[in-house]
Amino acid sequence: MLFHFENGAWVELPGIVDDKVNQIVCADTTSLSPFGLFEVEDMTPPTIVPSVVGVQGNGGWYTSAVSVTWTVTDPESAISSPSGCGATTVVSDTAGTTFTCEATSGGGSASASVTIKRDATPPSITVTSPSAGAVYELNQIVAASYACADDLSDLAAPCVGSVPNGANLDTATPGPKVFTVPAVDLAGNATSRSVSYQVQAACHYVSLALNPSTVPQGGLTTVSATVRSCASTAQTVAIRFALAGPTPGSCGGSNSVMFTTPPFTLPPGTVRTVSFPFRVPSRTCPGTYSIAATTLVNGTPVDATSTSLTVTRR
Repeated sequence: MLFHFENGAWVELPGIVDDKVNQIVCADTTSLSPFGLFEVEDMTPPTIVPSVVGVQGNGGWYTSAVSVTWTVTDPESAISSPSGCGATTVVSDTAGTTFTCEATSGGGSASASVTIKRDATPPSITVTSPSAGAVYELNQIVAASYACADDLSDLAAPCVGSVPNGANLDTATPGPKVFTVPAVDLAGNATSRSVSYQVQAACHYVSLALNPSTVPQGGLTTVSATVRSCASTAQTVAIRFALAGPTPGSCGGSNSVMFTTPPFTLPPGTVRTVSFPFRVPSRTCPGTYSIAATTLVNGTPVDATSTSLTVTRR
């Protein structure tokens, strides 16, 4: 700007370029006063721009480390008193952390904020059934049981495994099986969990257990028999139990005692457990006995299993 001293005051001469950026004022060399320099007043606060760098997921979430930097500028005056404007890196999951940069210049104060949501952790998956390495019978009824959870952004949808939760596992064919449950959260983190199990080629209608398996003469044990359907249709089934071991008296050779349950209907997918006490006679010879269970379908033997009972002296 060009000024001329006139009538005791400085008067701006028209038609002269106003250099506000460099804040220069020029004085007329023919004036009655020496040159003067006047500053142009800054009327605007600083400009603050955030820069956020990271891997963006879904829904405004970041799925990696996130860096936050700031650019603070003011072409008209110097910047003073910056606060919170340093570079920051977010390395922990957060539902929302707000960062604010504040700065002051001759034109006043300004601030800018940015909120970071970070979820770099995939959902958790728990599979209760099938259990890892489990061995199941052919056509055995086993319900799937599993759960998925996400502690931060939450699940994008309920997780669904190889079969829906509570539905039956695949035991229709023998061989190794793999059960898989996938899950995705709202941030876009995806994961899955797989469990291997085995289906036996042969289905045993009855499994036996003794508690205890060693008793003294005259002692008591409990025989537990679990009856399982091995067919896709209902069957009429009876179980024949046999106890074989040393012959009383001489305690040589072997002897067997048998009884058969009344026939009953076994629907497909049925599992039934029958327990009964068995007292070993006091004159029973010490030794190892075999308790066998034979499955009869319509009177025809189709399957057999056994377990051992040890009798000791009183």
